[in-house]
Amino acid sequence: MENLYFEVDFEKYCKTCEHKDLDERCDPCCECLDHGSNTQSEKPVNWKEKTQ
Repeated sequence: MENLYFEVDFEKYCKTCEHKDLDERCDPCCECLDHGSNTQSEKPVNWKEKTQ
């Protein structure tokens, strides 16, 4: 099976992430920014949807 890599869409997902208000130098944001592509998804590696 072929692995498909997608460019991460930071603009779309970062604004809805629960880690949005962290400094980008802090984990987990730093790890996300280090991975500009993701296997079979355009979501950042540590993205979690913000809960109200």
